[in-house]
Amino acid sequence: MALHVTALTLVTALRLLDLCRLAVRLAHRRCPPPLPKGPGGKPRRYSEESLLLVALLRTLWRLSYQDMHDWLRAWPALARACGLPEGPDGWPQVPSPSQQCTRAAAAGAPPFEMLFVVAVRARLIGARDLIIDSAPLLAWRRRDPDAASSHAPAHHPTAFLRGFRAHTLLCRGSGLPLFFVVAPANAHDAPFAEVLLTWAVCLYGLRPRVVRLDAAYWGLTLILLGPHHPGCRRCGPLELQAAEGSRPPAAHPDQGRTRQARQYRALLRARHPLLRPV
Repeated sequence: MALHVTALTLVTALRLLDLCRLAVRLAHRRCPPPLPKGPGGKPRRYSEESLLLVALLRTLWRLSYQDMHDWLRAWPALARACGLPEGPDGWPQVPSPSQQCTRAAAAGAPPFEMLFVVAVRARLIGARDLIIDSAPLLAWRRRDPDAASSHAPAHHPTAFLRGFRAHTLLCRGSGLPLFFVVAPANAHDAPFAEVLLTWAVCLYGLRPRVVRLDAAYWGLTLILLGPHHPGCRRCGPLELQAAEGSRPPAAHPDQGRTRQARQYRALLRARHPLLRPV
């Protein structure tokens, strides 16, 4: 379980159904919903705010569509708290796994994005412990002009792949993404750490304390981000932790005469307070 409270307590105490209803209303105001279906067919039974709340609980507790369906079936009080309608027998009706997936794809990203923005601004999600990581994305076409070739991960069947990399900033407590940047696959990871942290601080007003990242994101710009960056000035000292088994990369001997490499080694020798590899 991702949280130390029950799902029913979380939904009722924080009034998450009203929060989801507000997020859906704001999302429709910013991005109009898709056109309704034509005449005929079965009418929709579940509201968008109920399905959004079900998706949020599924993400927080890290459940599959089938596990979420079985959980709501076995817990009628939670299904009623999510706003699911009751059937003729008096028991709440639960959306099937395929219907959860279909309605989530039809709703798109705006309701989920607006829900996260509302939750962060209401301080329901503190986002003090952050994770920066990347994942490869294959290009739809080999001739995509924006795609690039790079080394593939170990589990990939080929040594190289052509596509992109999605650099994502995650909230470790909730497991939800804060911000992401899609770049060509051959771009280095180091410049994107500052971009992710800057946009997250400026958009959400976050005050992160710990940032967990891979060794590829280490660099002089990231080390100096805490005390000198205008967006992070009010956040206080940041604790940058390298991923398990990784360390900040040493400067190459051929770059010893460059000014940046000298500054980098000086900061490492002085054990800068922001640099705390685990």
